[in-house]
Amino acid sequence: MRSLPPLLTAALALSVTGCRPAEPAPIRVVIVVIDGVRLDESFAAWDSDLTGEPAQQTMPRIFEELVPQGTLVLPTYNMGTTITAPAHVTMFTGARQRLANFSVDEGPGLYRPERPTLGEELRRQTQATQEESMILANADLVWPLDWSLMPGYGPEFASEWFFVAIAPGETQPAPDDSFATVALNLELQETPRRLVLANLKEVDRKGHYGDSIADYVGSVEELDQPIMDLWEDLSADPVYGDRTVMVITSDHGRHRIEDNAEFGEDFWRNHGDATAGDREVPLLFVGAGVRKGQVVEAPYTLEDIAPTIAALMDIKMPWARGVPITEALNEAPDWTRSGLGAIAASGDYMVEEIFESDDAWRRGGVWWEGQRLSDPDAFAAESPAVVDTGDGAMACWRELKIHHSWMPWVPRCALLADDGTVTAIDGPQAQVGPFWEPDLRMVEGSTGSVVHAAYINNPDDIGELGQNNDVAPREARWTGAAWELGVITEPQIYYPTDLSIADLGEGREVWAFAANPGGNGSRYTRRIYVQRASWGGAGALDVGAVRQLTPDAQAPDAYDWRQERPTIRVDGDRLHMAFTNFQDNQRQIWRVSSDDDGEIWTPAEVVVDDPGLYANLPPVWMGDRLAWVTHDGRAANVCAEGGNGSNTCIRLDTDRVSDIAWDGSLLHIVRGNPDGSWTRQALSL
Repeated sequence: MRSLPPLLTAALALSVTGCRPAEPAPIRVVIVVIDGVRLDESFAAWDSDLTGEPAQQTMPRIFEELVPQGTLVLPTYNMGTTITAPAHVTMFTGARQRLANFSVDEGPGLYRPERPTLGEELRRQTQATQEESMILANADLVWPLDWSLMPGYGPEFASEWFFVAIAPGETQPAPDDSFATVALNLELQETPRRLVLANLKEVDRKGHYGDSIADYVGSVEELDQPIMDLWEDLSADPVYGDRTVMVITSDHGRHRIEDNAEFGEDFWRNHGDATAGDREVPLLFVGAGVRKGQVVEAPYTLEDIAPTIAALMDIKMPWARGVPITEALNEAPDWTRSGLGAIAASGDYMVEEIFESDDAWRRGGVWWEGQRLSDPDAFAAESPAVVDTGDGAMACWRELKIHHSWMPWVPRCALLADDGTVTAIDGPQAQVGPFWEPDLRMVEGSTGSVVHAAYINNPDDIGELGQNNDVAPREARWTGAAWELGVITEPQIYYPTDLSIADLGEGREVWAFAANPGGNGSRYTRRIYVQRASWGGAGALDVGAVRQLTPDAQAPDAYDWRQERPTIRVDGDRLHMAFTNFQDNQRQIWRVSSDDDGEIWTPAEVVVDDPGLYANLPPVWMGDRLAWVTHDGRAANVCAEGGNGSNTCIRLDTDRVSDIAWDGSLLHIVRGNPDGSWTRQALSL
């Protein structure tokens, strides 16, 4: 067994003054992510379908020596996007978030998490230095995790980024994980770290591009010894010693041969959809504060990793949607999330996503007036939308069950009657992505107003149009008995999000959404796009060309700004649209209008220019006024345009607002509380 050289003088047992006992040494955590390893070649209780051998034989020392010392969570699920970058965001922030699989070295129009990272929370709550929180990888896809876009966090609380290159000064990543494990060990020797996230990328690369199954399996086997060496070195070190936790996990799995055998014998190489092989990942906790010899079988997810680590480090993750895995902990935390997840309002109808108190297997449900709308057997039900129909309302949401090899999110809807009756109906299609949320509107047609559901169709949330031609805007209308899906031509854009529609009458509509222009060369260019549509007879939906919005000839250069979250409304014959426009350190809301069905737009008016603008929340129309949320360094402020050109703001006694909705008279927010709960607050602005 190797041992590390002494790093620092051990902490004194007693303080110098008054012989008072010293503060306990901080818990240190090292997260090792074996990128792309399947549960079937790591910790599964069954044989690998690739090798025919028991899964545990792939890393025998870890399984035989390390697993008994800790808690194995089997299986853990990735319920979001099963590719590298967004999966790492999930595990490091405790919340599923949109994040394209892009590195950050090709221009400043980059993607970052929109909720705080575990590293930011550690630094913000404990005054840890940047070098005490480190992200290390032989792939640059996880670089955006060094800091988030959340106001009050950001570069001031960034983690140190360490890129393991093929050689010093090179930009090409090291292909072999031995480069990364050696670098990790050296960095831990040279600088005492309190938190490290280490991504080991070779396994995923060999899975995709290796010569054979043996290449992939061999890359997993080669990690058995260095990971055990790392743990033994940390355990023997005077700084890390018995105050360290190691977490071993993966960001995503891979297909199993049985998932879709008709695609050929190499189908196992792929990942990025809703198969169980993609979603099931290994997770092991070992070290200080962790129960020994435990196997937790209740379904937990990647969202739960950050809250569990936070509990071990005695900090909080107030923005996380995951929960601490209490079965893995010697001491259960006295803090967790509860209350509301999201809200939707229309007229007198308020539909809520409510976090379940039974954390063991069910995460949330969609409710209206004390009635559960979502399936009680669903693992999760999220992101409700609602529209007042005049004689009732329609609500839609997404939900997911964990019960078979194919685990997609599915859309669900319900008709809500004024007398309290609820009628469940299917959603407009069979399968949707982990961020599906429709814009429900009443649209005037030849037979009167009907509900239209407009949304982005992106079942796997990959967003690469060249790989998946299903990625596009979609619209369906409710006939009173079933959904009628419009036939839509495919726009040549990448990663569309946040579709908003406006009804122009006589069957005419205008859509607005954010997307990247086609082609990898523009993958960092986020812009607003507009498309006109009209319903004809027999379910025909005629769609015009997709046009990039160019609201101002003096608009910033494409690589300087990122435009997101459009929201569109109509006032007579005039269209109005607002959207966020931001860089890393500058946030704005722009507003434009059009008198010709969205063909030509006015120059942009900057409504808000505030670095504290919440990037995770879109601007909201309150009739003809806009509302938004900012952060002043200590608390959140909910603001709205005034009638005389001035703005009105209400300063809250919290720095957390996770959702905002207008019901026609009041503005409702979902706000965070000191005990970790989220509750609804109504405001008059």
